[in-house]
Amino acid sequence: MLTHNFLKKEPSRPFHIAASLLSYSRSLKQKVLFVNHALGGGIEKHMRELAACLQDEMAVLTLRPSGPEGVVLRVGTERQGEGLCFPFPGHYKALLKVCGLLRVSRVHFHHLMGFHPVIRKLAKDLGLPYDITLHDFHLIHSNPTMNDENGRFYQESVKGDESRDRSHSTPGVLMPREWREGQTDFLGAAERVFVPSEFAARLFLDHFPDLDLIIAWHPDWERNAPYPNPRRIRLEGNRPMKVASIGMLSKEKGADLFEACAKQAKRRHLPLEFHLIGYALRPLTRSIKVHGMYEDRELGGLISEMDPHVIWFPAQWPETYSYTLSAALESGRPLVVPNIGAFGERVEGRPLTRVEPWDQPVDQWLKVFLDLKKEMAGMEIGEEERPWEDQRESNQGFAYSSDYMAPAPEERDQGDDTFSEEMEWLHSYACWDERDGRETILRCLFRLSQVPVIAGLLNLIPYHRRRQIKRFFSRKPIHEIAR
Repeated sequence: MLTHNFLKKEPSRPFHIAASLLSYSRSLKQKVLFVNHALGGGIEKHMRELAACLQDEMAVLTLRPSGPEGVVLRVGTERQGEGLCFPFPGHYKALLKVCGLLRVSRVHFHHLMGFHPVIRKLAKDLGLPYDITLHDFHLIHSNPTMNDENGRFYQESVKGDESRDRSHSTPGVLMPREWREGQTDFLGAAERVFVPSEFAARLFLDHFPDLDLIIAWHPDWERNAPYPNPRRIRLEGNRPMKVASIGMLSKEKGADLFEACAKQAKRRHLPLEFHLIGYALRPLTRSIKVHGMYEDRELGGLISEMDPHVIWFPAQWPETYSYTLSAALESGRPLVVPNIGAFGERVEGRPLTRVEPWDQPVDQWLKVFLDLKKEMAGMEIGEEERPWEDQRESNQGFAYSSDYMAPAPEERDQGDDTFSEEMEWLHSYACWDERDGRETILRCLFRLSQVPVIAGLLNLIPYHRRRQIKRFFSRKPIHEIAR
């Protein structure tokens, strides 16, 4: 929750905000405004990485939804803290004025979910060039994952139009074709449109054939590649093979499939153990050992500590990049991935890695693991490892570190002190975070949902209804609230 009630609580806070903005306005770096939803997740991580990668050349502002139709503007990429709040659409012109005073030179749209439609005009009304990154499929179907009500990927665009998930209804309940038509001009006027995978690029080109896309893996690839060769693990014949999944496991990320495989393996007494390094949005069968939430910086150590024989991504939607895949690649473990989304192209040529049909039945998935176990059991100690050669050049030659920054805009007179003269006017828009009572309720509900009896009752509620209830209380990722 954001508040403007600074005079009663902290009368000096608006001056801190104004001073931060004044310092930003005087920076000699190029000033880029990132626009993103308020849901957190991988897009936030990408923005932080991009800002850090180019911190010597670029100063970042972020704009996110706040309240029913408002927005909050902050210096840097932090999701919480001090900022300026503008109710939309009534105070849209005030936001334009502030961006002008701060000397913003470019806008980068990362996501539009949660914004008033006027936000699409922001760069045009500022007279600035803009970029778009297609992190998911929101601009195709309004549903970011292109999954149906059972959490499974739309295999055909026509089926996708007919089966659009009701929990992602569009303004005015538009049909998907009408929704896409509303995005055409916005996409077409962008100076650059980035997409993190070839798979996602093909899906967008099916619907927007005139787009000129830049396929750009995220900056973490530039920082960490080449990844280590997969480690050969000798697995004794009678020793169970540990199959791990990592991250937050939702229906879209394969919670149902992961659970079904664990149950079937237990029923058939197969030498397989299933572990989740992370958590699920609902309690899972006791056949799975759930290791719980973690901070991003802890994941590498947790993988080493658990020491899985294989990491599996049971995703049921075509993820456009996947930071958890990056962590798995850094760990050097054998992998099993689905043949949709970025997975196949990011592991191309990697030894000890299986790319499997995402929608194959449970028995076939179990056969994949048993075959891999047999392969590992047959390895000789000291057997020479096959290197992961020719790791793909990223993004057909594009690199954020060298190619993202556009030519510097025309220099402005650094003696211009217009911004400081506007300080008093800006005070009326100052805001900062306070504890949100609805998030406290959601935290309690999540903890109750881990109780088996209550979990059984909750599972009677359709999945899309449970997701709507969660989003009523908060749109933040549940791990940020439940900690």
